[in-house]
Amino acid sequence: MKALAGDLGIETAVSFPGRLTTDELSSLLGTAWINLHFSVAEGWCLSVMEAAAAGVPTVAYEVPGISESVVPGTSGLLAKDGDIGDLTNRVTEILHSPQHWWASSRRVVESRGWDRVAEDWERYLTVVFSSA
Repeated sequence: MKALAGDLGIETAVSFPGRLTTDELSSLLGTAWINLHFSVAEGWCLSVMEAAAAGVPTVAYEVPGISESVVPGTSGLLAKDGDIGDLTNRVTEILHSPQHWWASSRRVVESRGWDRVAEDWERYLTVVFSSA
């Protein structure tokens, strides 16, 4: 990747920080405007949720796994799988109104956090066991 960045003449515009601590990752994500995710196959995607937690929207291809991690119009946008033109349009769309995306991305994570999941399960179990 470093060689490719050099070949493209963008080596001063990108960084390759390597392995980061949780605090370092949070700090770095706090400086990002957009998370670009190019996987063509993925399970539930932690990096997308980490970006959203930092208020950073994701643009990714619409593939299984990613489609469940990105909430289109809220935590990011999905492009047609393999369509670089569509991907470029989605990035441009986010960059035209970054403040909207930063706030809405954060709300998605808040609605899916462990505290929220635990509260939902507690309510569910209360209903199940109170009717037994």
